[in-house]
Amino acid sequence: MGKTIVLCLAMMLAFACSKPFDPVEYYGLELTQEERSLIELSIDKLNQLIPPEKQLNLYLFDAQLQADGVAILWVNDTNLAHSPTDMMFVLSGCACVVIQPQVFLQWLNTQAAGTAQRRGSEILSYFILHELGHIDRGHAGRAASVDTDYYNCDENVQKHREQDADNFASELLKLHLGEASSWQRRQIAMDIQLALGFLSFDLQGKRIVDNFACSALNAPCAFHDMGDTHPNLELRLLRANCNLDDTYCDLLRDYEERRHSDGVFSDAILYDGRGM
Repeated sequence: MGKTIVLCLAMMLAFACSKPFDPVEYYGLELTQEERSLIELSIDKLNQLIPPEKQLNLYLFDAQLQADGVAILWVNDTNLAHSPTDMMFVLSGCACVVIQPQVFLQWLNTQAAGTAQRRGSEILSYFILHELGHIDRGHAGRAASVDTDYYNCDENVQKHREQDADNFASELLKLHLGEASSWQRRQIAMDIQLALGFLSFDLQGKRIVDNFACSALNAPCAFHDMGDTHPNLELRLLRANCNLDDTYCDLLRDYEERRHSDGVFSDAILYDGRGM
């Protein structure tokens, strides 16, 4: 009897050890069918752009991780913050990108005007390319959101990694914008580039309208980063657009000059380092 129990326990342990890693189960996430066509369209387009040697081919996670490629975990907000912080990120422990579609669409509706909103698939595709940049560069994934909430323009390793991932995305698009790429791939890259231009314009307009005083005074609350892990998105998009099209570089230079200035008044009398 004792031997039978030991044998059963050994078999159960062997089964447990051989069970494939399930990131959804492990992290307590929950897949969703909402807006599934949006991610399916992005995956189809991006897989045409990603060079095969990168081994970053995308697939929509259903029940099991594949041996190769990057899994998209299309999830609701179970055990995640319903906020842009947890909107999209590379997950620790697997080649996986977590995306909350409802958070992405809510963010898009609040940050973008009509033209950019109608290009949600292209904007989503660029954000996914950014996450693939983290995987390609070997940056560690995460399991929980971490950030701080003060204005700064400090340089650190994490911000450099974010810029590195942005560079991966824009360089891949730039590769396909050239004449050497096929017409179909070039069209996909052009559509994403156009969407980035619209989004950059929308973010600038929103900053000026919603944050007029900070914008007029070159204050940190308009031009610095919120937290110590990511450069602010308007700056990142201007850098990406400049990399793709020289006509954006003047806008980038102007933004960076205002970002690193001491404000309209050289002693910054109207604000301090944490904003107005």
